[in-house]
Amino acid sequence: MKFLDKALDELENFSSDQETGHHERALTFVLVGFVSLIVLTALI
Repeated sequence: MKFLDKALDELENFSSDQETGHHERALTFVLVGFVSLIVLTALI
């Protein structure tokens, strides 16, 4: 979970540097996919 918190912080810092909402939406999509992958791996 510590790694996930670090990843979230990195994404927040990066998205705050970007002014475009489109880029932020792309980051959110990547984050959701990343979390889904972790959950699926944990379930298997």
